[in-house]
Amino acid sequence: MSFARPLYIRRAILKTLIYASIFDFPLKKEEIWQRLITDKRISFKEICFWLDRLVKKGVIRKENQYYWPEFLPFPETLSSKKIILEKQRLAQKTANFLKIFPWIKLVAATGSLGAENISPNDDIDLLILTQSKRLWLTRLVVQSTLLIFGRFLGICLRRPNDSLVKDKICLNLFLTTDSLKIPRESRNLFVAYELMLLKPLFDKGNFYYALIAKNKFWLKKYLVNWFKDNRRQDIKGQLEFNDSFFLNILEAIAFWIQKKYMSQRKTREKIAKNFAFFHPINKGKRYLRLYKKLLDKSDFGE
Repeated sequence: MSFARPLYIRRAILKTLIYASIFDFPLKKEEIWQRLITDKRISFKEICFWLDRLVKKGVIRKENQYYWPEFLPFPETLSSKKIILEKQRLAQKTANFLKIFPWIKLVAATGSLGAENISPNDDIDLLILTQSKRLWLTRLVVQSTLLIFGRFLGICLRRPNDSLVKDKICLNLFLTTDSLKIPRESRNLFVAYELMLLKPLFDKGNFYYALIAKNKFWLKKYLVNWFKDNRRQDIKGQLEFNDSFFLNILEAIAFWIQKKYMSQRKTREKIAKNFAFFHPINKGKRYLRLYKKLLDKSDFGE
């Protein structure tokens, strides 16, 4: 049996395992194939063949069903299924509450919970997709409601300066239905993985698939295997919008108030009228720098 592009495949496998290692997350065969960092489609059979070869060569190691770069120490502990389920229940509870806000179209778990690689002391990151021209009004109402009534609902909102974040809800990414394309400056491997690992908690109109479809032209440069397996990627979100001059004025006021408030405490968030990325610490750039350092240490099995 012949396998094309052997060097390219070996590199793609190791790059994928190295990236996962940044998050202490060993991968199974199926996960390696689906999350493979590649712009060329590679079959599952080829991945299985080269995984066996790389294990025999001592380039990667296999612990039970998990694979890991040999030059890096294997994680001491893996995420507990019990912890993951507890965090998922809290995320779903929050999403069920957010359903009462009519302008919210999609709520999804992101970050470590989306990847199902979360520790007991982690917070819970959520993406919120709102109706067009209602992002800042929605955020103002949601944040205010949770700050006032959150503890009675069993939902604790994370604040920017919190040092203890266990089980707190972090609303760190807002988009609107007319801004599903990720801004050009944010299109990188980190964001591609974040989108791939999104876990919808509720979705009014298949907006998750619309979000993926709107970004597929650049996501395929990183994760083309995942797209082959993502059967419903072209479903379009059902847009519903009843314009209102009064609500548009309130939206403009809400944006002005929050922008002014944040300008006095600005860290590294990126905001506009139709999107808001809240990252007090720019995790993406930090992870990508570490990824590059680890790649430089690796010989790619050559």
